[in-house]
Amino acid sequence: MLKKPFALCLVVLIAVIWLPAQAFAASAASLTPSAKTAFDKVTAAAPAAVQTKLKDQYTQLLAIAAQDAKLDAEIKSLHNANQEDLLKVNTKLKKLDEDKLAALTKQVADAKAHYQPLFDKYTDLNQQITLARKLKNKLLISTLTTQQDVMKIAVTAARDEIRKKEAALKSAKDAKAKNVKQVKETLAGMDAVNIKIKAEKSASTSTGKLITDGEKSLNQAIKLKDASGTLAYIGSLNSLSRQLVEQKKKSAASKRTSAAF
Repeated sequence: MLKKPFALCLVVLIAVIWLPAQAFAASAASLTPSAKTAFDKVTAAAPAAVQTKLKDQYTQLLAIAAQDAKLDAEIKSLHNANQEDLLKVNTKLKKLDEDKLAALTKQVADAKAHYQPLFDKYTDLNQQITLARKLKNKLLISTLTTQQDVMKIAVTAARDEIRKKEAALKSAKDAKAKNVKQVKETLAGMDAVNIKIKAEKSASTSTGKLITDGEKSLNQAIKLKDASGTLAYIGSLNSLSRQLVEQKKKSAASKRTSAAF
């Protein structure tokens, strides 16, 4: 029979396959090498106070990007580990009590095959008694009835043995079905987790689009050598990137919660 700890793990591991893909398309803001070179020129030409703020904002941009990359790696690792476990669990589920059920099924089949000649003889004997009664042959009826009484004991014992083996097989099948049902019922409770992760991924995707648009505006400000605009846009991008990081933290936490089962 499936042990409870395995059943609980099985529930969550199967649920993992329904979760959104591990990788987030959205990423924290960054500058290409050419954009960074242009940014440095804008920074160098800016007033001292603005220079300091631009450098500080860029330092923050790098730090947030590092956090973002670390979270992406963690989410991907959790997803891959869960999928690997899922494959193993699916294999276990398919083979759950496989040997036991096969053995019990064989026992039933073997018992039926073993006693079939006895049942055939008993059927034949009953047919002979029916014929003897039609012929009103009392001596033959008495002889055959005596044989029937003796054979009936063996037939009854054989049928009882087969019934016990069939009952054992049914019990094993019911136990497996009960465990599978338990898995499915508990799995239905994972819908809330799935919805939560999908919502988190959707939110990060929306934030990612804002970051992409913000990068375009930043690059345009850098191209125009607009120090004030560059400072405003990089500050806005850092805020959006922090928001994205928080969203990914929630997603990673949800996946860790699932893995904890």
